[in-house]
Amino acid sequence: AHTSPFKTFLNFRNGLLLLLKNLNGSELAFVIFIRLVLDGMAAIYFLIIKGNPRMFWAVIKAHFSFYFHFRKIWRKRGIIQKPNRKTLHGMIYRSILMQYFIKKHKHFTEIN
Repeated sequence: AHTSPFKTFLNFRNGLLLLLKNLNGSELAFVIFIRLVLDGMAAIYFLIIKGNPRMFWAVIKAHFSFYFHFRKIWRKRGIIQKPNRKTLHGMIYRSILMQYFIKKHKHFTEIN
């Protein structure tokens, strides 16, 4: 299936913004760092393996858009985050990729 560079841009940018807005402080820096590294690997994959510079630039533009919107979302995050939030129901603290591809869990209920 062919995905447009604009859709790729939105997926990468919105994923980063979602993490910034919703993760708690203790995990935020680590998860964002890992996500940026994985996004960089995806961009290189698009350019070198797939030979698609438009998709490569879509990821790069998504990162610049994320940096541009960072302060605005950080302020919004203060409204969303609750000071004494201890647990999140329905939040998975494991790699979905690991669960799906390595452990072959195809349904949410199969994840411990």
